Amino acid sequence: MCPGGRYIVLMWAGRASGRNRITIWRADADGANQKQLTNGSWDANPACSPDGKWVYYLDPDAQQLKRVPIEGGTPESVPGTIIPNVVVEPATISPDGKLLAFFYVKVGTVPPVRKIALVSLDVGSKSQIKVVNPDPRAVGMPEFTRDGTVVVYIIRENGTDNLWLQPLNGAPGRQITNFLTDSIAQFQFSPDGKKLGILRWHNDSDVVLFRDSGPPPQ
Repeated sequence: MCPGGRYIVLMWAGRASGRNRITIWRADADGANQKQLTNGSWDANPACSPDGKWVYYLDPDAQQLKRVPIEGGTPESVPGTIIPNVVVEPATISPDGKLLAFFYVKVGTVPPVRKIALVSLDVGSKSQIKVVNPDPRAVGMPEFTRDGTVVVYIIRENGTDNLWLQPLNGAPGRQITNFLTDSIAQFQFSPDGKKLGILRWHNDSDVVLFRDSGPPPQ
């Protein structure tokens, strides 16, 4: 859902020409008036800017973060987000629309070395990247707190997920949940930033032994 409640944006598989393509679409809040916004082969993770003018998304083929006007137009690379020799991950936008945060992984590092990139969106093509070192257990994508000074992301250890709070001013981060089991599928702050909703999941499985008690084959 985009700010203001007028539009929603979504990934739509097979809707554009080419059955194996995934593109970004915009629709009214009731689902009517669908409009295709991108033409890539696998455009992912659309997010509206807080002012409702842009849709930001990940182009995995180009390994770039891009944006396109919400009313339609030509997609463009987000200034300041092109980093050589890295794998770029989906981005999140600060509540005031001035900052973009995303993980990237340096190509060829074993184990993978992940960094958080912070890119200012209000200085145009002169935007510079600030790099923050995350907790080495980080997975998923960062999410801003409502004041925009901190990001929260999932950390995974021994198959269990928790949430980590990372200040953007260089101060030490800290773990803010203490789950002993399960994975975290999604989390989101309430509009006032005072509560945090978390969707957790796990797999249940059993081993079943079958015996053939019928007569032997002839």
